[in-house]
Amino acid sequence: MTRHPDSGDRHPAVSRLIPAPVKRILRRSALFARYSRAQWERDDPFHGTPAARSFDGTSGRIVGVIRDIAHNHRHYLAACRELDVGYRVIDIFADNWQDQVRESGLDLFFVWPSVHTLLWKTVFDERIRVLVEILGRQTVPALHETWIYESKRRARDWLMAHDVPHPETHVFLDRTEALDFVSSAELPLVFKADRGGGASGVVICRERRTCERLVAEVFGRGYLPTRWHPRDRHWGAVMFQAYVPDAEEWRIVRIGDTYLCRYKEKSGDFHSGSGSVRWAEPPPALLDMAEDLTERGAFRSMNIDFFRNSDGTYLVNELHALFGDILMKNRNPDDPWMGRWNRNHAGDQWEFTPGYYYRNACANLRIQHALGMS
Repeated sequence: MTRHPDSGDRHPAVSRLIPAPVKRILRRSALFARYSRAQWERDDPFHGTPAARSFDGTSGRIVGVIRDIAHNHRHYLAACRELDVGYRVIDIFADNWQDQVRESGLDLFFVWPSVHTLLWKTVFDERIRVLVEILGRQTVPALHETWIYESKRRARDWLMAHDVPHPETHVFLDRTEALDFVSSAELPLVFKADRGGGASGVVICRERRTCERLVAEVFGRGYLPTRWHPRDRHWGAVMFQAYVPDAEEWRIVRIGDTYLCRYKEKSGDFHSGSGSVRWAEPPPALLDMAEDLTERGAFRSMNIDFFRNSDGTYLVNELHALFGDILMKNRNPDDPWMGRWNRNHAGDQWEFTPGYYYRNACANLRIQHALGMS
C-alpha cells in the first residue's frame, strides 16, 4: 500500500504523554498532521499488521475497503473479521489508486470519507465519483449518501429541495448580504461551519456583534474551528441557522431496513458533543418521518438528527451517512430500549427487537445488508 505523502514519522505513544493544553496548541500548529496521524494510528488495532491490507476468511466472500486517512475504515476491517468476510484495502489517496481497484477484481467497496481537511474531502468525493460513475463499482454508503456527508450546505440544500421540515437556514456567499441579514435577524442565531462534528464549528450568537465578527472572519482571513488543520480555514461562505429553544434531540439511524434510536442528552447549549446519548423508545411518528425521508432520498445508510419542538413537531437538524461508535459508558446492556426497530410483515406497525446493533459503528449492519446476510 502506498504511504500518503502527508504522513510523518510514526509516534503512536506521543498522545498519551502530551497534556491537554499542549494538544490544543499542536492542533493549531504546523505539527498538526503528524500529531493527528499518531493519534489515528494508535487507535487502529490493525495498523502495522498484515490485517491492515487484507484478510481472506473462509466464507469465500471478499469485499473492498477504501482506506480513510483517519483510520475510520478500521470499523469495516473489524466487522469483516467478525463476519468472516474477506477484504482488500484500497488507498484512494495513492497515485495508483485506480490500478489497485482494477487489480483487486472487486465490485463492492465500503467507504468512510476522509474529511479532516477540505482537500481530503474534495479529493475523496472526486475519486469516489470516478470509482462509481466511470469505473462502474458500487460503494456502501452510496455515492449520493457520502456526497452529503460532512457538508452542512449540501444537507441544507437537499432538505430544502425535498421540502423536509428543518430549522430555517441561510447561506451567504456575499459579505454585504450576510451583514444585512444579521443586522435585523431574530437572535439568537446559530453560526455553523460547513464541516465539523461534536459542536465543533458551531457558535450560538446571542449578540449581533458576535454575528458580525464571524462574518468578518469568514470573509477576511477565514474561520478556524477547533480541532481542524491550521491551513483549513472556512472562508467565503457563511451559514446561519434559526435557534430552536428548549428542543429535544433524537437520533434515528437507518441501515438497510433496520432503524436504531438514540436520545441525545443536552450539555450546556449543545446536544452534539455532550458524549451522552441514551437508548430510547421513539414515537412512531418519528420513525415514520425517518422512513419517509430515507425513502425519498433512497438512503440505506443514514443518520438523521431530529429536533423535537415544545409543540411536538419535528425538524431535521443534520444528516450523516456515517457516525462514530457508541462510547462504552452508553452501552448499558440492561437498558430495555437497546435494540432495533423494523416494520412488521403487514407494514402497518413498528416492531422492536432487543440487542446491540451498533457493533463497529454499524459497519456490521452495513456489510450484512449489502451482502444479504441479514
